[in-house]
Amino acid sequence: MESDNLQDPDSDPTAGARSLLLSASQHDLKSLRTLLQDLPASVQDPETGFTPLHAAIQGAKIGDRVFPVGNGAPDDEDVDGETMRIEHSEEDAAIETVKLLLENGAIWNDLDKNNETPGCLALRLDLQDVYNIWSTPASERRSY
Repeated sequence: MESDNLQDPDSDPTAGARSLLLSASQHDLKSLRTLLQDLPASVQDPETGFTPLHAAIQGAKIGDRVFPVGNGAPDDEDVDGETMRIEHSEEDAAIETVKLLLENGAIWNDLDKNNETPGCLALRLDLQDVYNIWSTPASERRSY
């Protein structure tokens, strides 16, 4: 992801919050690190109530990205007659984004307009590994 999502916060007072939510939804860790230097990880979208945690989790449901490789490597798979390799798991990207947000003060139990916490959203979207960040004791978590 690119850092082109960043807008001048002086031109629009909500631009920073929107940029933070967008970067979280795109799992753009570079932009997030920059934005989190000046913005709290607990901003909320006024329409949806989404926080950056909600946005990161919702962004994982877009699906895995696949790219043609055509070299027949063992970890390639056939997708609609083309050899493709899954290069990046969106759920794994969401996990890294959620961890970064939590490390920067994101509030794990903020409710959106549907009265869902980020953990509820992860569970509803069947993102078990993301949900496990909250439901599994730290001593039992797998290393991400």
